Amino acid sequence: MNDCRYEEAVTIFKLIMDTQIFVEDEDGGDSFELSLEEMVDEKLVGVNLKVLALDVLYSNYQLQTAAQRASVLYSYFIYPYFKEIHIEDIFSIGREELRDTDMFLQLWIDFLMQQSGEVSACLLKEGLLYYKGTEGLLEMARKGYKEHPSVYLAALLEYEKTHDYEKMKGIGKEALDRIESDLKIRGEIALKTAQASGCLNDSEFMKECWYEAFYSNSTIPNYLRLFTDGEVIREYKDFAEKRIEKLHVSENHYNQCISEIAKNNITDIEYKYLILFLGTF
Repeated sequence: MNDCRYEEAVTIFKLIMDTQIFVEDEDGGDSFELSLEEMVDEKLVGVNLKVLALDVLYSNYQLQTAAQRASVLYSYFIYPYFKEIHIEDIFSIGREELRDTDMFLQLWIDFLMQQSGEVSACLLKEGLLYYKGTEGLLEMARKGYKEHPSVYLAALLEYEKTHDYEKMKGIGKEALDRIESDLKIRGEIALKTAQASGCLNDSEFMKECWYEAFYSNSTIPNYLRLFTDGEVIREYKDFAEKRIEKLHVSENHYNQCISEIAKNNITDIEYKYLILFLGTF
């Protein structure tokens, strides 16, 4: 790579990344294969996986055409050790300066907007923030909330860093009006908006956001939050009961992290707890 022979570098990197060894138990037990990452974890090889990942991305950037770069670089993020890599990190390594970075970043963002899943969502938010800043993040949230609703939440978190609660409240209200009401991520946005409203002493909208949080993400904590205030109980108890009646109950008892496309459903155990609390109050 240092002598600018990028095609050969990419070929060698591919061989290294796909290296596997076959391990046979000397006591006659099961045999198994170890990937490169597993070999590093077991200290069988001394490879800095972050450096390897950056070198792979840098070499491919130099090798590929402008039209191919985004898709080729994205394809490497299936490897677990690329998870902590930020795309802008490749701009500061290598002997040769990367060309057409502004064009690449725009194409990178456009490409990621067409992808689905948590990896693409994370890379999209990072790329937007790096290339266009907080305002660019908000602009893309408004354009692409159907594909990537979590960009709205990312924008809220950025404005929270500057304590711009008025802006947060406005963005949150906008997001709640636009995003599908049955998505769990909308519940996270509602809670963040409620927090901003509380900082602005807008208790009425804060309580409304509490209900919206429960409507979109019907967890026990989100339900019990409605009963911390007498006015909320009187205003939203009946709405909450009706929401519980319409919830989709799943038999999956494993905790599911909130992804931007996760639907609002609960386990049968969670449903029984909600019914119990419903009878208590």
